[in-house]
Amino acid sequence: MKKVALISHGCAKNLVDSELILGILSENGYQITLNEEETDIVIVNTCSFICDAERESIGTIIELVEKGKKVIVAGCLAQKHPKELKKEIPEIAAVVGATDFHKIID
Repeated sequence: MKKVALISHGCAKNLVDSELILGILSENGYQITLNEEETDIVIVNTCSFICDAERESIGTIIELVEKGKKVIVAGCLAQKHPKELKKEIPEIAAVVGATDFHKIID
């Protein structure tokens, strides 16, 4: 069984979206952890509406990439700036916007 961690930044909607992502992953045979040290795959559910959450999201992404984690960026920041994220942080494994959570398994 594959194990994946999820970190959520931002608003209350992000928490609901994180639950949706976790449900999709669980239905597809993934074991969920909230401790990124337990896995190589980490999903960062980002926010771009709250400035502090946007900075926190980017900081988390960079920190995880530097630790050698396979990082999947999801949420509003991924929806708003997918090309810029991949250009500035090419180590990102995938970008999944807020309207594309159904593609998280891909």
